[in-house]
Amino acid sequence: MPQSLSKGIAIIFLANVLNLFFSLATNFLLPRYLPVESYAAIKTYQLYAGYIGLLHLGFIDGMYLFNGGKRIGDISRTEIKEELSTLFSFQLMITLIIILLSFCINNKILLFASMSILPVNMLTYFRYLYQSTGEYRLYGRIMNYLTIFTCVINLFFLLIIKETSFFPYIISYVILNYLLFIAISCYMSKKFHEKLIKIKFSYFYFKRDINAGYTLTLGNIAFSLLVCMGQWFVSFFLSVSDFAYYSFSVTIVNFINIAVTPISITLYNFFCLKEIDDNKISNLRNLIVIFSCFLMILAFCAQIIIKFFIPNYTDSIRTMFILFASQIFAIINTSVFVNLYKARKQQSKYMKKLLFTLLISIIINIIFTFIHNTKESYAIGTLLFTVIWCLFSCDDFKTLFIKKKEFIYITLCLFVFFYSGFALQPWYGLLLYLLVFTFLTYIFFNQLILHFLTQIKNKYDSSRNCII
Repeated sequence: MPQSLSKGIAIIFLANVLNLFFSLATNFLLPRYLPVESYAAIKTYQLYAGYIGLLHLGFIDGMYLFNGGKRIGDISRTEIKEELSTLFSFQLMITLIIILLSFCINNKILLFASMSILPVNMLTYFRYLYQSTGEYRLYGRIMNYLTIFTCVINLFFLLIIKETSFFPYIISYVILNYLLFIAISCYMSKKFHEKLIKIKFSYFYFKRDINAGYTLTLGNIAFSLLVCMGQWFVSFFLSVSDFAYYSFSVTIVNFINIAVTPISITLYNFFCLKEIDDNKISNLRNLIVIFSCFLMILAFCAQIIIKFFIPNYTDSIRTMFILFASQIFAIINTSVFVNLYKARKQQSKYMKKLLFTLLISIIINIIFTFIHNTKESYAIGTLLFTVIWCLFSCDDFKTLFIKKKEFIYITLCLFVFFYSGFALQPWYGLLLYLLVFTFLTYIFFNQLILHFLTQIKNKYDSSRNCII
């Protein structure tokens, strides 16, 4: 049986806590010990690799939508076999085409990224299959293995071999993806007692899944471009060191995903399984707003680590704070609105709003390029587009539109956040922000918090009574 919402969140959160430990080791040690040029090359590879998921053309998203709310036992073995074999066959073809293109344009980093297409998208299929059917333990294992082994690779080359070239790191990432894909394929074949993947193509499943998922994938393309828009503009119009600083800021901000991913992943399955009235969704969104504002304390923690551990990256701090602020609106979108679009089969609306937001984001960044071409400007562009995207999403779910009280709460939190981050020393800034955040949360949402804590207490008491 798929796990409940709270259990699913707990399982993925525990997996992400483990991810956090190893990710911290990786993402703070790399910029500390590698030359800026090598670090920038690794971040360029990761930027390219971030778009690999778009090359399945919506196939995996279609499978995800078809299976949302189901149990994995409800899906026939034949369907899984046909989908896996079809995906493997056409991803192999795409991999070979882009490898050839990489040779033609003599781009080594693109070559490494293209070699990762096949294993990354096959692993994505397994992750989405487990996620859509509520098999969160299996989903967590894939994420943990990838993070742990990536950390081991980085520590080996950094501290034992003392390698400063980017090449061994990137080629090791590629090999790791293949090894994990082979291991999980063998596990699934053993579980089903037969070989699941063959070089075989099913036009039926190819057409069915892409027709169902292509609009969601187009939306994901727009989303990926929006999220990485600042990085692309910095890479084109600023120096290598600026790209390294900006990419480092993005990496630090992405630590928020450790806390947010359990919520965003489980809510899709939850929205598919249950009909929930908009009032409850509104309360859920407000809890996410409070949680997002609380997560801003991570910016001060990162600021302290940067100042004392990797002072050569202090130039990234202002950019990092602006990007952290954008996450308040991004988390509302990815956790609530995007999942509602998917669960209510409104992918076309999702795609159109994202594409329009993408156009606005491009215009904003072009304007900044001409009037104030700095990495901080592109971070502000990211903040502006997340606000605009949130407002557009609210327009499709009018009963969930941000109310005056919530707007004032977010605005005051952001004002204190920027003042504390830019004008005060890290420890004082952290203390001031925590105090004001606690005060504002009590003033604006004390009833909601009390209701939420009461529900948790009642569930805890109920579980204790069952055990007794």
